[in-house]
Amino acid sequence: MQTLTVPKQPLEVHKVAQSFNQLLGRQYQVMQREKEFIANASHELKTPLAGILGHVNLIRRHGDKHPELIAKSLRYIDQEAQRMSQLINELLILEGHQTKKLTEINLSQVVLAEVKSLQGAYHQKIITDLDPELSYRITTGDFQSLVHNLLENAAKYSPPDSTINVQLTADDHQIILSVADQGQGIARENREKVFERFYREDESHSNKVAGSGIGLAIVKMIIEKYHGKITICDNEPSGTIFTVYLPK
Repeated sequence: MQTLTVPKQPLEVHKVAQSFNQLLGRQYQVMQREKEFIANASHELKTPLAGILGHVNLIRRHGDKHPELIAKSLRYIDQEAQRMSQLINELLILEGHQTKKLTEINLSQVVLAEVKSLQGAYHQKIITDLDPELSYRITTGDFQSLVHNLLENAAKYSPPDSTINVQLTADDHQIILSVADQGQGIARENREKVFERFYREDESHSNKVAGSGIGLAIVKMIIEKYHGKITICDNEPSGTIFTVYLPK
């Protein structure tokens, strides 16, 4: 990145050149993040697309003589197409292209619905402690995505026979949602990075964990949209607690 030479004198020119270089630095960082995002998104889309094309060619070459291959290949194609569709929808959410009107909703009902949905897909036991009367002005889709991605993240990185605890409470100023798992935990130096698009703390196991890798980025985006915050801390004796704070 090229920058302006900053002269010591006159002082006005010094300040202008310094400010301009700072602006260039910020713009360069934004461009680098966008380049990285495009590269990662392209990679995530290329992988299922290559698999789909491979199975189409397999059917074309051997389908007549081996009809048993067709059903297997169609299942794979359907699975990968759904994976691409999910990724595209998540990218649209992340870029703010899916917005709806704010409404007052019962948060506990949404949490229970998401728990019920995910309980059938994962083996962990999900225990809830929810204030049944809590309501909040938010789009249903935003809160569903927030809860779904936190629960799914906890399930993906926890042992099958472990427990996930979900708590929903409030004080005078904010709604508090916490999701505690019994997984391997997150290193302190990586706790901000997990909200980056496509970031995986353990790259060696990234192919074994299903998903697009942008679930927590969506969580962070939704929380910032409502001027809230999220924290990460250790769960004892093992695991991670994600806590969301949404201002009333």
